[in-house]
Amino acid sequence: MKDKAAGRFVHLWKRLLGKRLLAIAAAVSMLAAFMPARGATAADTGGTVNSGNQVQIYETVTNGFTHPGVGLTKSILENMRAQVLAQKEPWYSYYKAMTVSSAASKTVTSSNQSSTDPTKPATDAFNSQGVQSRFISDGLKAYTQALMYYITGDETYRANAMRIIRIWSQMDPAKYAYYTDAHIHAGFPLNRMVTAAEILRYSAVKRRSLRGRSRIRPILRTT
Repeated sequence: MKDKAAGRFVHLWKRLLGKRLLAIAAAVSMLAAFMPARGATAADTGGTVNSGNQVQIYETVTNGFTHPGVGLTKSILENMRAQVLAQKEPWYSYYKAMTVSSAASKTVTSSNQSSTDPTKPATDAFNSQGVQSRFISDGLKAYTQALMYYITGDETYRANAMRIIRIWSQMDPAKYAYYTDAHIHAGFPLNRMVTAAEILRYSAVKRRSLRGRSRIRPILRTT
């Protein structure tokens, strides 16, 4: 019932305000999500807009679905970056706030990273609120790093996002176990993780080592 009500609201919103205003609202909401509760130090954050590598998004239609299209579209991303580059408000203020959040740090690491092998997960079992807490943290990190890459062109952010996604791609579907409120709380960070993967998958990159596809299916099967 809630999904139907939400669908009717979105339909009405489009009719009343039009596609352009909807795109603006989506872009602002996207950046507003990163207003920091606590800041990272200036030493390990970047955020210089347009580092000389303006990232291109390549739309691809698969079985009638246009990628990127999970969470964000090419037009929404391009509009957001154009407004940030022009230092237009409120986009620019939200962007600057995002750059000093801990999730935007150039030295960010996965909350589920093994202490002995940084390419492996500390646990491959999605079976508790403790693991979910790590997933929530990493969903925001991957999303933020992917956006930072798209806006700035700095491939450090792309590499960070890919490492986080690849950690979670190694979760074992056979070890999934339902826990209290899993159906409520796991969906939002999953959406952020998938949106980050979409940005990475359909954006241009210069370094060959960063061109690999983002493996998101194991995450989908374990959440």
